[in-house]
Amino acid sequence: MIDKFLGLFKKKRKTSELIPRATRVEVIPFHDVTLKIFTGVSDEKGLNLSNISASGIGANPCDGMPLPLKGDIISASVVFPDGRFPVTLRVAHASELALGCAFIAEFSNLKAEILRFFSVELAAKELVEVNALILKAEPDGQPRLFRGRNNCELFLVEYGGKIVRFQLSFFGNYIEGGDGLKTKLGFLTLAQTDKPKYKGSSLVRLVSELSPEILQNAMKFIENIKALPEEQREIICLALRRCE
Repeated sequence: MIDKFLGLFKKKRKTSELIPRATRVEVIPFHDVTLKIFTGVSDEKGLNLSNISASGIGANPCDGMPLPLKGDIISASVVFPDGRFPVTLRVAHASELALGCAFIAEFSNLKAEILRFFSVELAAKELVEVNALILKAEPDGQPRLFRGRNNCELFLVEYGGKIVRFQLSFFGNYIEGGDGLKTKLGFLTLAQTDKPKYKGSSLVRLVSELSPEILQNAMKFIENIKALPEEQREIICLALRRCE
């Protein structure tokens, strides 16, 4: 059995180098992204992913699959709906339940595809919550503000653990709503003369509807803000579903 493993996986040189870990996205079945590991001349194993980032990948090993050892080098491909990207992996963790690997060698095309395909999830996970002490007090509850890149922000007011109202902007799109409030849709713009809804927010042009794709991405965005309790994420997603 050991000889079989050695034939499938080439050992790496020992190194103490630490590779920074990029923001990881939890991969669920509807993402339709898989990892194909080469285990022979023409044989390959297809693995479901558990997470992925711009620097590494996590997968679920198949039953009966020969497991590599920590430090092994593996040839593989990451398969997206629109393309297949060869990659070389260094094993960081391997067990019957999980396989964790870092990308090595040249993988710029794969990195670009990950950043494109998972742009919504990564943007949500990179949000940083603003110190509540610098936010303006609100009469109907406690304000919270999360900010990120690419015009991505979530402002909300919560009371008793529930969301009273929220304002979400991501990639130029804008959605606001709340408990008993009509959900409003729009786009961020600097051409309006109205005052921002809260300090630092962009100005908004309201519209009657947004495309189903934008609304689905909005729900995907909210679902990946793990700093929010599940109940609060569901309240916002429910408001978004009413607009579909």
